[in-house]
Amino acid sequence: MTELTIPILVLIALALNVPFGAWRATTERLSLRWFLALHLAIPIILLLRVESGHTYRVIPLLVAASVAGQLLGSWLYSRRQAARSAATGAPLAVPVPADEHSSDSYR
Repeated sequence: MTELTIPILVLIALALNVPFGAWRATTERLSLRWFLALHLAIPIILLLRVESGHTYRVIPLLVAASVAGQLLGSWLYSRRQAARSAATGAPLAVPVPADEHSSDSYR
């Protein structure tokens, strides 16, 4: 494999996490799908780092780029949903936590 420079590796980590961040925005927090959306890119980034010959010293940069990609993906997803609801006139669909639907609530 060709050796990737650190900036290219960081950009790959960022770009790889954008769709996973958008997917994470659609899932219930702390569910299996949420966990997968956060962690599925890690083996790919690890493989790219090892194969390109970089040591553990680049890991903080890759983690920062991955977090930024996750946040960017969820932000872009929410912007797209807001624009879509504004265009159709429909209210924005906001996921409601499961405990608010419980019949045991004391309201």
